[in-house]
Amino acid sequence: MFQLSRASTSSVLLQPFLMAREAAAAAAGAAAPAAGAAVRELLTSGAFKGAVVDLGCGIGDNALFIKKYTNCTVDAVDMLPKCITFAEMKAGLRNMRETVNWQCFDLMLWDESPLARAGRSLTYDVALDSGLLHCMDRVSRRRYLQVVHDHVLKPGGMMFVLALSDQEMAPGGPARVSRAELEQLFSTEAGWALQYVRPHFIELHPTFWGGKGQAYLVAAQKLDAGAGAAGAGPAACVGGGAAGPSANRA
Repeated sequence: MFQLSRASTSSVLLQPFLMAREAAAAAAGAAAPAAGAAVRELLTSGAFKGAVVDLGCGIGDNALFIKKYTNCTVDAVDMLPKCITFAEMKAGLRNMRETVNWQCFDLMLWDESPLARAGRSLTYDVALDSGLLHCMDRVSRRRYLQVVHDHVLKPGGMMFVLALSDQEMAPGGPARVSRAELEQLFSTEAGWALQYVRPHFIELHPTFWGGKGQAYLVAAQKLDAGAGAAGAGPAACVGGGAAGPSANRA
């Protein structure tokens, strides 16, 4: 079992305040859900297509944003029931009820999940992890990515990860992830074609580190079974640095 980050836990503790803020934004006509800068950039670059799964979706901002601005089918998973409940309420306030398939389960137990029982294994074109990987220890990170590779993504599917970087020197918070570790986790030997690891930032609650931490944004493609570095060929380098559409911050 992996440990939750302080940032994700704080979202649950602040639920009454956040819900009031959501209601006020919806009443003011702010129909667009909020999303992180990295997700906005990925969307602008055309990274999200087909079937998308948001892994560790938290309170649902990214999943709702992707659904709002694409024709993708979007499933969103988190192991905290309060996060899923809040995400569902937020979707209702945004007039997006039942547009995202919310699921609450431990990703390490994918084969026992409702999505697996519904035949969704190995059907996803894109998996998004925005702030989950760094909440795990090193052993759990490897296990988790093996689950995504072996049970979630279809061959050729893309995974995008935003993880807190070891370049972030502020005290406290979740564990950091180094570039070297990411390159190892997404190596050809592990079944991935790594597209890039580039510096980015991750948004946090405004009271924590001033609301921002240094991060890495990763893009990796699942290799076909038996494909190696020579046989994989270069995948399209999506998710470049273009600025995404402005999301109304709820």
